[in-house]
Amino acid sequence: FYGMQKVDVWFVSHFDEDHMSGLMEILESYPYVGISIDCIAYSGLYQDNHPVLALARKQGIEVRPMWQGDIIETNGETIRFLLPRKDIPMESDNDASLCFLYESKEKDILFMYILQKYKEKWFEYAVDVYSSKISEDKISILKVPHHGSRNSLSERSYDYFDEAVISCGINNHFGHPHREVLDSMIISE
Repeated sequence: FYGMQKVDVWFVSHFDEDHMSGLMEILESYPYVGISIDCIAYSGLYQDNHPVLALARKQGIEVRPMWQGDIIETNGETIRFLLPRKDIPMESDNDASLCFLYESKEKDILFMYILQKYKEKWFEYAVDVYSSKISEDKISILKVPHHGSRNSLSERSYDYFDEAVISCGINNHFGHPHREVLDSMIISE
């Protein structure tokens, strides 16, 4: 964990294996792993009795279901949650993912996770909600959804940001990030 000894908030976008296996490894050897976790934030659409959450509670770690409008403030930084919404049911685990804006003194980052069914609707919603920040170049980084899969966002989505980050393992068996996504990001420059 690159010398890190303390995590204020660990975000679980959703409970697929590739999104929480590292957390599970830490929790299974907690507190002996040498890293402390204050809080685990997860989508409120998930059941509160998930094994990862139960293990975290057993280890004395706070777990918090997050919903649209929730805010976490820590060390002078703010995290504002856009998704999930209580009034719109999601049809899959992927659609239940967290979406949030991380605000710091230096840069703001829009974290979009896997939003399969409503991805364009939610992206446009996020852009609309934060349009003044985007137009003022205050949100400069986008965390690309779904590991940069082919259908993660439309080509025009990258026009709003100076930089984008894709999270995926090297040589993964899904082939992420997809070449079309990388090309879209280059075209948007």
